[in-house]
Amino acid sequence: MQIAAPPLVTDVPDTKSVLDTSATLPIAGYLPTEQQADLVNNGRAVVINRCLERYGFEHLLSTTQSGTFQHTYTADGRYGINDLVRAERYGYHPALDGNTPTARPLREAPISTDLEMVMTGGLDSSGRRLASRKLVNGQMPPVGGCVAEAARKLGARDGRTYLDTELAQVLSISSYEQSFADSRVQDAVQKWSSCMLGEGYDIDKDPTVAPDRFPILNNQVPSGVEIRQAVADVTCKIHSNLVGVWFAVETAYQSALIDQNLQELAAAKDSLDTAISRATTLMAGAVS
Repeated sequence: MQIAAPPLVTDVPDTKSVLDTSATLPIAGYLPTEQQADLVNNGRAVVINRCLERYGFEHLLSTTQSGTFQHTYTADGRYGINDLVRAERYGYHPALDGNTPTARPLREAPISTDLEMVMTGGLDSSGRRLASRKLVNGQMPPVGGCVAEAARKLGARDGRTYLDTELAQVLSISSYEQSFADSRVQDAVQKWSSCMLGEGYDIDKDPTVAPDRFPILNNQVPSGVEIRQAVADVTCKIHSNLVGVWFAVETAYQSALIDQNLQELAAAKDSLDTAISRATTLMAGAVS
């Protein structure tokens, strides 16, 4: 989904003001916050576990805090590392506080054929039939299994998906790619790159690849070399106002893309609002 001509940008904030205000991109209005995503996913888990109980199975899913949505649609981290205090302490590593949430089932035992039938009704994730629906413990599983039952209770239109965010996420990717190619962002990238070269780092194409030389996943703590580069990275972003420029330009692209797809986005937002409302009711009942 392309914008025919570069959109007008009338106001370019400085990097600090963008980050201090936790400004969000326009597409965030069509996506759940972290808390809303957790609420809907937890409501889904409640429905699935209740469904499993009817067929004699123990609970399979735990409630969790995922924290995976809203962060992606703010300037914080979207254009690479930008927090000087964190860079000085962690380099390119995430904060090493041990609190990264992990979603996992209550048990890790192999799923039996009967349990799989109750969970899926013999369908794969795309709705294609893999096995004929059959009785389990004397009862016929719901159409599409407990997974589809939960989706229906959350208001899913097709019985399979319960958070209608696909279009919004596609537009988010498109706006990111188009804004990065925009000459105004490329000028800011060049200023950042020149600043980095002056600090002894030759990275001239994309600031988000700056951490690639450090095997973050293999090391628990950052090295001094990593920290020094990360500090230079953030400092040069501030001097070039890269985050402020990129955020302003991408905001303009997203606004234009939203205007092009407003009807479909509005329908998806209605679906999301329904899921949030129904999950709220489900979770209230689960704790009462």
